[in-house]
Amino acid sequence: MRKHPSFLVLLVLVLGINALYAGLGIGWEDTAKPYKTLYGQRYTVTLPPEGHAFPIHGHGTYSWDSSIGSAAVDMGLLTYARGGTVTIEIQEGPDYTKISDSYEGWNTVFVFLDDQLHPILGDSTPVLTIDTDEQAWQPKGQPQSFAVRNETGTSLTYLDIYTNDMLAVDEVGHNLLKQPLENLANTPIFFSDEPELSEAMLSRYGQMFHVQAIDSTGTKLYRTWEPDQTDRVLVLGPEHRIARLESSDSYLRVMNNTGYAIFDLYLLTPQMEADLDFSRQLLDVWSLDDGMYTDIDLASWPYLEDFLSTFSEDGLLIVAYDEDDYVLVKSWYPHEDSWTVELTVDDYLW
Repeated sequence: MRKHPSFLVLLVLVLGINALYAGLGIGWEDTAKPYKTLYGQRYTVTLPPEGHAFPIHGHGTYSWDSSIGSAAVDMGLLTYARGGTVTIEIQEGPDYTKISDSYEGWNTVFVFLDDQLHPILGDSTPVLTIDTDEQAWQPKGQPQSFAVRNETGTSLTYLDIYTNDMLAVDEVGHNLLKQPLENLANTPIFFSDEPELSEAMLSRYGQMFHVQAIDSTGTKLYRTWEPDQTDRVLVLGPEHRIARLESSDSYLRVMNNTGYAIFDLYLLTPQMEADLDFSRQLLDVWSLDDGMYTDIDLASWPYLEDFLSTFSEDGLLIVAYDEDDYVLVKSWYPHEDSWTVELTVDDYLW
């Protein structure tokens, strides 16, 4: 007989609760998400040694999306080096107006219990409320950090995270890593150290962030990231590497990280630039959307193939027009520069 899906969900939840109550080990990234609305329930969990920081929200009383392990460290109950066992109790947080079903259990919080099962409370304030005017929940106990995880296979030596607004005022080029981030390791980025990121993440929800990194081999990585209030763990993997194409290859990759769609793309030789010759539009798609890239086969354009064969020290001029007909201009020297070119708001011709 086919079981109803709701029964399967309930079965998985009950098995998970029983396992956690029995003191089943959890990871440092694990939160109280599976136990939302289970008010009054108590669970004993064990964290492994050699842990790493993950985001928390609150102090003493923590929202359900906080790392249980990092919250225990925040309370002085555990250390990342040793790990250990703690007991939590699920509680109902501040009242809120339920706007839609998606908010079910969003006022779930947890506290730690001592050996006599008494709450261990710090100097805490209500963790979250729902603002019915903005129809979005606002944490009162602001998170202290977000986490970056390296899954690239090599160590990371450079990391920069920024929004289009930060890029527009040149708040970029800042290495967030105080030391190399080894493969399969995590590191916290504390908002107290990065006021621009703090404002962008905590005050202006739903923004897209550009993430640039460099690994120990000199390879560049890029991805976009849209953190939300339930997931502030940024993961970089091998799929985010930007391959450097050698000059013997015939493909130029143009990445659009401007925040706007691009509709026209040109590569001008010095002579074409002097003649204002825009007769060759290279974009073979309707539009190059933000965050996307296109590979241009230079061998299919004889004028570009001729230019490359001369090994001239002169560069080509990349000219693009965005969806609002604003112009972007960037110089590219094929015998020196990477064959992956990134167009950003810095390239706008104001």
